[in-house]
Amino acid sequence: DFVIKTGRANTVRALDGSINPAEKLKAYFRISIEFFRATPERAKIYLQLYHVASFDKKYQALCKEVKEVAVRRVELILEEGEQSGHFQIKNRALTARMIHTGVIGLLLAIITTEQNYPDSVLIQQFENMILRSIMV
Repeated sequence: DFVIKTGRANTVRALDGSINPAEKLKAYFRISIEFFRATPERAKIYLQLYHVASFDKKYQALCKEVKEVAVRRVELILEEGEQSGHFQIKNRALTARMIHTGVIGLLLAIITTEQNYPDSVLIQQFENMILRSIMV
């Protein structure tokens, strides 16, 4: 509960500014990685949740809830981007889900293996890839 609530609060606080949707998306990516880099325990708890959810229905439901909140947060940023003319997206819900899946993959790569590049370089490459596909 602590990890989930803290992560949500950090994200909401950082995204409650007057920054444009592209900057909000970038902030979301950075905050997601930085949150789990802050202490090893956060990453361990998150990874354990996914592991236990693979065979326990109770934790599958919790894991699904965590994912859906994150996907919805991304979807709201995408919606704002479409409405402001920054983004052009064919299927917002699917795009949000794919972005979230990509962030999880990036997170797993960063926290489970030694990287040849600093986190900031990996995050920037991820941002560029996503934004190139949705920017007008």
